[in-house]
Amino acid sequence: MVFKLKTGVQKDGEIIVRSMEVISNTGAYSAHGHSVCGNIGGQFSVLYPAPNLSYKATTVYINLLIASAMRGYGIPQLTFAVESHMDNIAQEMKWDPIEFREKNLCKIGDYNSVNGFAIRSCGLPEIIAKGKSIIKWDEKRALDKLVSGKYYGVGMALFSYFQSTFPHNVELAGARIMMNENGSATLFIGCAEIGQGTDTTMAQIAAEAIGIKAEQIKVIGSDTALSVLLIQALMHQDEPM
Repeated sequence: MVFKLKTGVQKDGEIIVRSMEVISNTGAYSAHGHSVCGNIGGQFSVLYPAPNLSYKATTVYINLLIASAMRGYGIPQLTFAVESHMDNIAQEMKWDPIEFREKNLCKIGDYNSVNGFAIRSCGLPEIIAKGKSIIKWDEKRALDKLVSGKYYGVGMALFSYFQSTFPHNVELAGARIMMNENGSATLFIGCAEIGQGTDTTMAQIAAEAIGIKAEQIKVIGSDTALSVLLIQALMHQDEPM
């Protein structure tokens, strides 16, 4: 992926304009290429909202293998680009990188006009303060130095991650519970248990819903003859769905 970012910042450090263009190699077929770029756009403005936003993405077909989603759905690439850009701005304006981020950070009540989500909880200020204290940020920043064109010191970065690709894709899922004569239950789901703990979590959710112990629930998943529909299992979204 290629990222091009522009940011308008006032003298007091407040961001008022953000623009980003993305060019993504999607290989010979689209696969998830388009929705990955859509997901990037949906999260571009979450951490650092601004009154003026612009986002453009282009997926390019080339004669290579399919480029699909893998471990992050475009967010690792977005994070590297945006956080590096934020550091560059802070350095140019002679702001401490943490203070610059704190001044422009999202807060409870912010509404994202791109994806339609509102922030109802936010612990970022506390996380930043704790991390700053643990790594002794101020003391170590004072020791930063430039050696042979390279900076040596400490840095920080933030990222946000949603558990779906809505509104770019609409994910659907279902579950069916069968009560047994002995008081136990069988839960049918479409999720694939591959070590992430889905079966245990789903059993706990079902147990709370019907008022029995999780140990009394047998989970049957990923059986197309018995389980209910699950469009796709990705982006840590089994449990939220």
